[in-house]
Amino acid sequence: MRWWRRAKRAGRARRARHGGERGSLAVELAILAPVLIAFLTVLIDAGRLTWANARLESAAQDAARAVSINHNTTMSAHDAAVAAVRSILSSAGVSCAGEPRLTLVPDPANQAIRPGDPVTATVSCRVQLVILGSRQLTRSVVSRVDLYRQAPVSVGGVAG
Repeated sequence: MRWWRRAKRAGRARRARHGGERGSLAVELAILAPVLIAFLTVLIDAGRLTWANARLESAAQDAARAVSINHNTTMSAHDAAVAAVRSILSSAGVSCAGEPRLTLVPDPANQAIRPGDPVTATVSCRVQLVILGSRQLTRSVVSRVDLYRQAPVSVGGVAG
């Protein structure tokens, strides 16, 4: 018997033993691939949601700190807080659907803030995700105005 005939018989015997399972891997992959892709997409969305939450917390912290540092001038405190929020969110790559909303309590544009007063900064943003849709995220941080930070007073014509 020649070697190729033996190889042919061995191949047929192998196929008979496996019961005709040719192509079953392709079918299993076709069934599982959409499930795996959906699972990976949900994981990516969850990561983006966590990232956006952390960046919003950081933006609220920077806004509250900006108000507590610039509390003596009403509009510059508010403008500094808005600039801090925009800077943090844009540098972190968080894209809000529309403008992020900043709420300050007490609002330095309407009310004087004294040293030792707490300032609450709340930042809200609607984040668009792939599978989970859009989510409204809100983070708040409280910062106390430094007791020893006062407005610069000019003495003898020199600010100090």
